[in-house]
Amino acid sequence: MSAETNAAAAAATPLKDRVAIVTGASRGVGKAIALHLASLGAKLVVNYTSNSAQAQEVGTRITANSVAPGPIATEMFFSGKSEEVIKKIVDESPLCRLGKTEDVAPVVGFLASDAGEWVNGQIVRVNGGYA
Repeated sequence: MSAETNAAAAAATPLKDRVAIVTGASRGVGKAIALHLASLGAKLVVNYTSNSAQAQEVGTRITANSVAPGPIATEMFFSGKSEEVIKKIVDESPLCRLGKTEDVAPVVGFLASDAGEWVNGQIVRVNGGYA
């Protein structure tokens, strides 16, 4: 493989050799995040068992952040809400729309990448400015 091909492969998979733990990965935002991280080359853990010795063996460069999405157009968001309530939420949003799962997943991708290494212990609001 040429150096050019290797560089292109590395650029396409910036999360290669990284492991991401994604909760709620079966649907909605969690599913979009899991698919996005996998497309960037991350290994995913969507289920776990509790073992502190094994957790410590994972190594350094572990960061712990949380993403707090605002109103995202998912089945869970729409469930039990009237059209009037949904319109009110959209009208209150500075961007005049609901978020999409695609708005959230890249933020998690950044946090899991080398570029996000210095971000640690944070709750990142991904809400389009919705208060």
